Amino acid sequence: MPDPILHRSNRATFGPRAGASIIDSVVFFVSLIVPGAVLFSLDGALPREDVQSCLDASTGQRVLCQPLTGASVAVIALTVVSFAVAYLFLWSGELIGRRGVTPGRRLLRIRVVDIATAQPIGVWRGIGRYLIQIPLGFCFIGSLVDIFWMMRDADSQTIHDKVVGSVVVRDPR
Repeated sequence: MPDPILHRSNRATFGPRAGASIIDSVVFFVSLIVPGAVLFSLDGALPREDVQSCLDASTGQRVLCQPLTGASVAVIALTVVSFAVAYLFLWSGELIGRRGVTPGRRLLRIRVVDIATAQPIGVWRGIGRYLIQIPLGFCFIGSLVDIFWMMRDADSQTIHDKVVGSVVVRDPR
């Protein structure tokens, strides 16, 4: 007998899924701000030869007028790559793949599970689920197709759910 959590009446609808995505976006971007601010402030604190040219003539206070240096570009690139890798493995692989929930999904009581077993989909399918969303997200129409697909699909699956065999369900926990 199939797990009752997989019954179609238990599928998460558009509202909770959209709400969870908004909450997760806020959580993720706030988590980018703190380390990014620290890294960029450290880069700005490094001594420069042209410090005098970076003083506001009227107030005498330091202003952001320094050109990007090789170190600045390296810090920016390292930050972007680090967060992309962290998102891919920690967020998509661990949170969605192994646990089935993110902060937004937990708060709104929904979970990503395997459509056949109602178990977590696993790290690699969680990562694959995200990688499939990337090309859809590059184009506004691709995102709309993904959303409307879920709204019209009998199993309430998006395209990325269909490809990896996952479904988002209401979580009674």
